[in-house]
Amino acid sequence: MNSHFSFFSLHDMTLILTAFESFLLCIILKIIPTQNNLSRNLLIAFFFLTGGIITTTFIIWNSYLQTQPIASSTLPTALLAISTLLQGPVLYFYFKSLSNQVNLFKWINSLHFLPATITALVIVWFDVSASAWLPWNKPNLSPSTHDAVSFAWAILRCLPITYVAACIFSEYKFRLNARTNTQELNTEKFMLPNIVLGGFLLIEVWSIAGYFLGAYISGEASSLMGMTADYLSTFLVNAMFLYGLLTTRKILHIAPILKEKPADLAPNVEPEKIFAIEKGIREEKLHLDSKINLDRFSARIGLKPRDVTGILNTYYHQNFFEFINSHRIKVAIHLLSTPEFESYKIADVIAKSGFNSESTFARYFKKATDFTPTEYRELQLQQLMQTPPKNSSH
Repeated sequence: MNSHFSFFSLHDMTLILTAFESFLLCIILKIIPTQNNLSRNLLIAFFFLTGGIITTTFIIWNSYLQTQPIASSTLPTALLAISTLLQGPVLYFYFKSLSNQVNLFKWINSLHFLPATITALVIVWFDVSASAWLPWNKPNLSPSTHDAVSFAWAILRCLPITYVAACIFSEYKFRLNARTNTQELNTEKFMLPNIVLGGFLLIEVWSIAGYFLGAYISGEASSLMGMTADYLSTFLVNAMFLYGLLTTRKILHIAPILKEKPADLAPNVEPEKIFAIEKGIREEKLHLDSKINLDRFSARIGLKPRDVTGILNTYYHQNFFEFINSHRIKVAIHLLSTPEFESYKIADVIAKSGFNSESTFARYFKKATDFTPTEYRELQLQQLMQTPPKNSSH
């Protein structure tokens, strides 16, 4: 048995297990229910790429595989470059998708994937094999291959740090959008993005530090810094697993949102307080104020915020954000299904119904109608055209 596994060190086994966990995490994320499929799929892609980085790192640096035919192939090196350079853009689009709609097929977005493509082509063209990638083999390389290795190393170590800054900015916009719309920052909502961003930040800062310090420290110290970067990836993947275990109960036991809750299910709610909330919607149209929040809403109807929250939870079975947006959607549906508002653009409908986020509007509208706003308007107008006119007396 030892003869079969003697080429696996403890570090190698850690890499293998972490790669396996990364791919398993992709499967777990795929089956978890979500309201934002694009964000979920981008997160899956991020951890798939993480698994690709760890797998190719193992193939390139394993002492046994360095003596095998795969060491002369450019495939592991090209896949390592692609996985590393795609990870930043994918995570950037993930954070961007949390607060805005993202069209990955826009030509401008394709520019983010150029560095990965160019670097992989350079690796293949100049025959940067897995063996050539190893630092101690650089003196034996041809000048062109040596320059290609140096170019690829520089891109792989320096470019991802720019996406760290971009992700931090997108995460800030995500929080700002949440404050604007909900006015109640739920820390659990940010736990998952924070774990991913924190781990990515640690890995990239450590990697770029190792790259610039490589010329000034010993080979052993440089190797130790590289191994530490691998363990940081292990930390990130396992932190995600721990988060999943801690939240499994909430994920797998999602309570249905009731659109209306009968009064007899909430006997302790005072009718006058319910009337005040209904009046705030029906007469004062507070939901049409795009800057409305729990405190302002409560002040306008003469109730305490905790009373409003309690009534919304026990009587309507919704939080403040869901309650307000459900009434905004009713306004949007009216505007989209009424011929006299046919000239309104979708942006006009969003503004008129009180939304200030296109992505939030699109998500709630799709959930309420199973159609996009454009599809819904076209369907309603088609039905009106097909409805025969009423008989008129002469």
